[in-house]
Parts: sequence; C-alpha cells; structure tokens
Amino acid sequence: MSSTTLYTHKMCPYAQRAWIGLNLAQNEFNMDEIDLYGRKPSYFKKLNPKEQVPVLQMDGKVITERWNKDYSYILTFILISNQKCSFPF
Repeated sequence: MSSTTLYTHKMCPYAQRAWIGLNLAQNEFNMDEIDLYGRKPSYFKKLNPKEQVPVLQMDGKVITERWNKDYSYILTFILISNQKCSFPF
C-alpha cells in the first residue's frame, strides 16, 4: 500500500501534470477522483479548504498546487523528494 495519494480530476490539466510527474518519477501512488461538479467529500475540504485539485498527500505532507510563473509546486516537490527521478527536461 502506497503512502502517496493524488487527489485529482481527470479533466483538470494541473492534476494531469501531477499524475505525469508521479509516473515519470516511478512513484507508487493511489488516485482519488474528486467530483468537481458535485458535492465534494468532507475529508477533501480538510485537505484543501479551497476544494481544488490537484492535492498530493505524500510522506505525511499535504501539498496543494501553487503556480509560480516558472514552476509547479507539486512537480517540484515530486522531483525533490525522489532522488531516482529522471525528468526529460
């Protein structure tokens, strides 16, 4: 059982980037699909009060997406926390 969970929605491009990053890093992870158009689970609001995806729960940390003009916070966290990762960029 993986200790990494990606809270996602398949139509969200930011969540898709996080999913790609986890796969490139060869991390084992669980995915929890969040319905963005209906009632969100109560546990999700505790993870991210803004109720936005993606949210990455990894090694006891909860990381929500924040964008700088140059990088994705979740992708940067995946890269830093996985030394065996070889991103193609």
